[in-house]
Order: sequence, then structure tokens, then C-alpha cells
Amino acid sequence: ELIVKKRFLREIVDLRHHQVFVGVGVRNVIFFIDKNKSYKAILVKDNNFNIKNVLEYSLILEHPRLHLRLDLDTVSSLIIYEILRGSTKLGDICYVNWGCRPSPANKYVFDSFEKCLKRAGKKDLCKRLIKGRDIGRYQLKWSGLWVAYLPDMYNPMFPELFENDRIVIRDIGVNPIKATFVPGKLQFYSDHTTINVILYQKIPASRIPRQIRNTKIDVDLKLILGLINSRLLNFCIKLFYSDNLHMLPGNTKNLPIKLPPTQQPFITLANYMLFLNATEERRKKEKELIEFIDREIIDPLVYELYFKEKFHEDKLYPEPKEYLLYSISKYLKPIDYDLWAELYWKKELEGELDKEEENKMKELEEKNLETIREVVENIKKDREILRQIDRIKSHPWVKTVEEEGSS
Repeated sequence: ELIVKKRFLREIVDLRHHQVFVGVGVRNVIFFIDKNKSYKAILVKDNNFNIKNVLEYSLILEHPRLHLRLDLDTVSSLIIYEILRGSTKLGDICYVNWGCRPSPANKYVFDSFEKCLKRAGKKDLCKRLIKGRDIGRYQLKWSGLWVAYLPDMYNPMFPELFENDRIVIRDIGVNPIKATFVPGKLQFYSDHTTINVILYQKIPASRIPRQIRNTKIDVDLKLILGLINSRLLNFCIKLFYSDNLHMLPGNTKNLPIKLPPTQQPFITLANYMLFLNATEERRKKEKELIEFIDREIIDPLVYELYFKEKFHEDKLYPEPKEYLLYSISKYLKPIDYDLWAELYWKKELEGELDKEEENKMKELEEKNLETIREVVENIKKDREILRQIDRIKSHPWVKTVEEEGSS
């Protein structure tokens, strides 16, 4: 840390792809350090001492753990610079942390309510438990586990974290990252294989960092969900923030969030994705619809949000404005995802609905799906919107992101 912060490291020879020491599994690099000088960048060289990358200190110091990303080429570095520029760190908007740590599991985690009650002693201490494996992109399931939420647990966290609306991210598997929205009404407690993102106003004041207690940023979690699940932020996470296996709260807090001039289109699109991905049957049946919304609407909107200044600079846009956002917004129609989800989960958890609730859920299901299909068809018919999307996807930076996302 001292070497990086003082900028003494001037050169790295990357020998990771060569077996330097026979029988040793650790991959090697050579550091060249000069404590008499402060450098602006680190030269990354291959085994023949040819320069293959240049790591700017200004970008390295943006990383929460000062990681040296040896494979980060010049174009990718510029893209990440642009993503970070003018963004707000997620941790300045939301509280971010692991779930509870019910360890040892055989003492706190059970596969039935009856077993959990026997251990906990009280009904209100028995909580439904979700784990990282229950989380997908816009997907949530409950595997039937219960946790005895007792104060002697290794790290119970606090109830407000689990009993309010939040985003839950699976900590393992970041290509792509898997995040979804969990309504507070479900009171799903999550364990340490998840990262939880909740608005500061929903947690005790004592847990809010002092420097942001008086800061109020009006943001909807579903907007943040759409950004986190986008191909652009996955690019940033994969190349800059993660270790290609885990996502950590410290890295998640630093995710760059940009707020659009209007949040509602992103909220509406997140509701579409949550509804369409809610069941495996619907995911399979509506795969084409999901792909179009995900890749042809949300991703281009996120590119525009983060790159509009670059698009203007490169003559792609006449002004650095959200042209696509306003074009698409006129077609978007809200769906009642929240009420449908409430009824769906009541049926999943309690086994049945009364006749009126069953009819209402069916009515919402049909209406929501009809609305989404109509919206997508109208967008597909608008040639100007399709041209706008094609222009965005033609930009070299977007091509780089898309290629990385496909690898």
C-alpha cells in the first residue's frame, strides 16, 4: 500500500503465464521500485521486457484495495475513467454489507420451521433464509431454509437490513453479476453468501457514516438494480472491482452510480425484468422478450447515461443529452409488479390464495405481460429508436464492452 500510494513502483514484468519455479503454483511478477522518485504510471512488460500495458496511478488509486490490474489495457482504462467520472459511489447512497453469519450452520440453519422453532424457542425468532445460490439476475427463490435469528450468532447484523426493500447480490460468480430486488414485506433474511444494498433512511442512524448523515440523494433501488445488472457496470466490475470470483462489500460500495434526469423509465424497465424473470417457466417462454429488453433497451440506455459526453465529443450526438431515454420513455407503460409479486409470494410461501386473490393475480399476470409485449412491439416498430440503438452500439467503447461481456 505504501509503495503504491507513494508511487514508487515504476515497472512490472508480468511472468504469470510462465513457470518460473518448477513445482510451484504461485504465479510470478517482478517489481521495479525506485523510492527516490514518484511516478505517474507503471509500465507493465511481458517476459521479453516489451511494454504491453501502462497503468495510470490516478486510476489505481481509485480502487478501494489499490489492486494492480495488469491486464487492463489503455482503451479499457479510458472506459473505466469515463464510468467513474461524475459518478457517485454506491456507498454514499446506500448501506452495503454482508448478510448475517449463522455459524456453525447446524446450530442456526434448519430445513423446516419446526426444527428452527425448537432451537429458537419463539416463532418471531424463526426467519426464512435465502443464500447466494437463491439469487440470479432479476431472480429470487426460496429453498425452504430457516434461520434461528439469535443474538449469540457470530454476526447477526440487524433486523432492519432484512425487513426493508433491498437489493441482494450473490457474492460468488461475477460474470455476470447476479443481483435482484427483495421486497421488505417478505422478511427474507440473507446470509454471508450475499451482499445487501439498502437505502440509508431505512436503517438505524447509528449505522450511517457521519460524513453522509445529512446528505440526501433521492434514488430508487430499482434504478440501481438496472445499473448493477447492466453490461456496462459488469464490465467495470469484472475488469476493475472484482477478483473474477467474488464480489465484496468494500468493492460494491465503490460501484459508480449515475442518476438520469428521470428515474422512472429505469424503474419501469426493472419491473419488466423482475416480472419476466420471476418463474422458470416464464423465463423460458419469454426468453426473446427478456433478451430484447435487457440487451437492446436497458444496456443502450446505460451506455448513453455514462457515455453521453463521449458520444458528443465523437460527433455521435449533437449534444451530451439522453436522446434515447426520451425517445423510449414515450412508449413505456407501468405494470403493477409490486402487487403481483406480493400475491405470488403469498401463494409460494403459504400454499394458496383465496379465490379473489387468485383471480387478481391471474388478471395482473395477463395485464402485465400484455403491456410489456405491447411496449416492446411499439419500440421495435420505431425505426428512429432502432437507428439510435445501432449508433450507440457502433461506438468503439461500446463494442469493447460488448465483446468483453460476451467472453
